[in-house]
Amino acid sequence: MPETWGMLPKSQEDNSTIDEEIDSKIQDHLDDPDAHIEENQSLQSHKASEIIDHLAESIVNDKLKPAVRAYTAIVSNDDDAEFSDIQSAINYCDSIGGGNVLIKSGYYLLSSNIELARGVDLQGAGINETILDFQNGAYGIKSQDTFFLPFLQDTGATFTNGSKIVSFEVGTDLISAGIVKGQAIRKVSDYSIIGYIESVDSATQITLKVAYSDINATFDVLIQCVGLFTDDSNIVSFDSDLDLFDLGVRVGMKITDMDEETDAFYITAIGDDGTLTLDHDFIGSTYISELLIFYFGPLSNLCSDFSILNSSAISAFYVRSHNHLINIERVRCDNISAFLYCNFSSTFDSYVSKKGFVRNSYITDITGTYAFYLADYDIFDNHIDISENISYVFNCHSLVNIERNYIYLSNLLGANLIYSRAGHIHINNNKIGFISELDAHVISYEDINLTNNYITFNTNQDLDFKHARSVIIGNTIDFAGTGKLDIQSGADNNIVIGNVFNATIVNAGSNNQIANNIQS
Repeated sequence: MPETWGMLPKSQEDNSTIDEEIDSKIQDHLDDPDAHIEENQSLQSHKASEIIDHLAESIVNDKLKPAVRAYTAIVSNDDDAEFSDIQSAINYCDSIGGGNVLIKSGYYLLSSNIELARGVDLQGAGINETILDFQNGAYGIKSQDTFFLPFLQDTGATFTNGSKIVSFEVGTDLISAGIVKGQAIRKVSDYSIIGYIESVDSATQITLKVAYSDINATFDVLIQCVGLFTDDSNIVSFDSDLDLFDLGVRVGMKITDMDEETDAFYITAIGDDGTLTLDHDFIGSTYISELLIFYFGPLSNLCSDFSILNSSAISAFYVRSHNHLINIERVRCDNISAFLYCNFSSTFDSYVSKKGFVRNSYITDITGTYAFYLADYDIFDNHIDISENISYVFNCHSLVNIERNYIYLSNLLGANLIYSRAGHIHINNNKIGFISELDAHVISYEDINLTNNYITFNTNQDLDFKHARSVIIGNTIDFAGTGKLDIQSGADNNIVIGNVFNATIVNAGSNNQIANNIQS
């Protein structure tokens, strides 16, 4: 007779069910560090095999070393990647020194800015596959700002003899200023260090590491990250509680002091003990100073292969500083205020000379004042379709190349196609179509090269040139009705040679060279 479960002896003391006992035995086996390691058992055989095989797609991205990953971080809406949030993936890449983030196919609803970090690229699965919807909020994709260590300047603070507590004047916001543990408090009057911060208790109060020991007083202070330079050493020391990496300091940054008493150095290592290692020794007397640390060199991010929808920010892509550009490739934008805005007010704009690019992108439905506000960019091989009443298509500072684009403009109501603030703008080999009720000021300001373009109008528009020293060569311009080439008063010293157009030229400027044009 076969043996059944009912025939087996039963325990009078253990109330475990059969399923619970099976689960317990399986867990004991899983917890056994010696399981499957004997000869001819699975783990031993696996380790000895010349080829280690796994089930297809069984190795997840975060189990690989970052250096060998195809993508440093992967974002997905479907719980099949290590990140579900784009910003978290960017922050992770930044924490390990850079990398690339893949945003898998999906529709991503965003309610905050995407803050790019140095050396971190952002790639989607395709312009019709990865969709970033900012839900008509004032958000977009921003480059990293020019970097400053947190500081607070000329702020009234009250010190009490024998107390660690320091109170600041009403209106001070230590938290918003980013003030942290380990920063120094210095007198404005003589730059002497009063003490170091143990904790930031509120927007108007901190605790010192060591109690203040002088007469009760209120005076203006500076809160800074101060470093100690030592003669014949390449180590700069900060307070040991100052987490420089957490503040954003990275290897490769440039460092100098605010008083310009030291040479410029580059950071080669960041210690856990509040030290920085520099690329060469400091020579001179022991020196304590607030330090200026910033990115230097051609810094840029590549953003590619996704779409942006419904951004009411100043621009879908916002370049905060000329020190950190955004390169854009194969991106589509719809219902946005502007496509690309570059802020050139940074103190360090003059430190870096480089170019960014926008190429192979589809830009439509711009609702703000301009589509592009930029300098030092190449705009190549894009489709730009604008039908709103904007003031400028390209508002350029300098050194902008606009080439091989299809640009279709309707209902601009007298807007400027190109407005140049500082010249050196090149518009070459584009196809430009105008549908509008008023004149198009194609050239506004000076030093613009308009060459080898095909420009068409379907209403009685003039092509206006308003300023001096531009070159108009080799273009084919198809006017409609009474449209004409209008070189306006004050548009002097221009060159108009070798163009083909079906209209008259009105030349109200002076010293213009107009020759060898074919007027049909």
